[in-house]
Amino acid sequence: MVKDGRAVYLSEESKQLDYWNIPIANTTVIILGTGTSITNSAGVLIRKMEIG
Repeated sequence: MVKDGRAVYLSEESKQLDYWNIPIANTTVIILGTGTSITNSAGVLIRKMEIG
């Protein structure tokens, strides 16, 4: 998802929301496992950085 103009990973473990930055400038591949979802805005932001 996108938060404050950054691509972030959201974890909902223990009823607490944790956000983790995705270092898109240094990322070459993003592997999404079963049950993983990505928002459209995050996909667009990642594509603009020419990843994948």
